[in-house]
Amino acid sequence: MRERPHIFRLQAFPLKGFTLIEVVLSLGLCSFALISLISLLPVSLKAAKKSVEIARTAKLTQQMVAELSQSRFTNLVALSGAVIERTYDYDGNPTTNSNSVHFTLTARIHGTTTLPGAADTSSSLARVEIEVKTPDRTSPNRIAIVLSDLGY
Repeated sequence: MRERPHIFRLQAFPLKGFTLIEVVLSLGLCSFALISLISLLPVSLKAAKKSVEIARTAKLTQQMVAELSQSRFTNLVALSGAVIERTYDYDGNPTTNSNSVHFTLTARIHGTTTLPGAADTSSSLARVEIEVKTPDRTSPNRIAIVLSDLGY
C-alpha cells in the first residue's frame, strides 16, 4: 500500500507560528490600547499644570499674608484704603516685565474692623482682602483675612 508523503510530513513537522488573522488582530488591539493611552496625555498634562498653578497661588498668597502679619499694626492701620499690588512670573518670582506676568496679587487694606456679632468695638483688628488674578481664570481668587494687634 502506498501512502501519501505530504501527510506524513505534516504530522511529523506540525506548523508552528501565528496566522495572518491572529497577527492583524493583535496589532489592532495593541494600537487601540496605545492610542487610548496617548489620548489621556493632554488631560493629565492640563491637570498637572492646574495643580502647579494652585500650589503657586497658595504659596504667593501665604507670602503676602505673612508679610502683612509681620508689619506693625499701626503701620497697617495707617495704610487703610491703600492697595498693594505685586506681580509674579509663572515660577512665582517677582517681575516688573508686563510680558512675563502670570500672577497678580492685590491686597486691599480696610483698616480697623470688628468681628461680626462681637460686643467689643475696640480697634485692634484690621481687615485685608487679597485677590489673585491669573491669565487662565476669568474670575480672580479672593480671600479676606483679619489681622490683630499683637502689641508691637
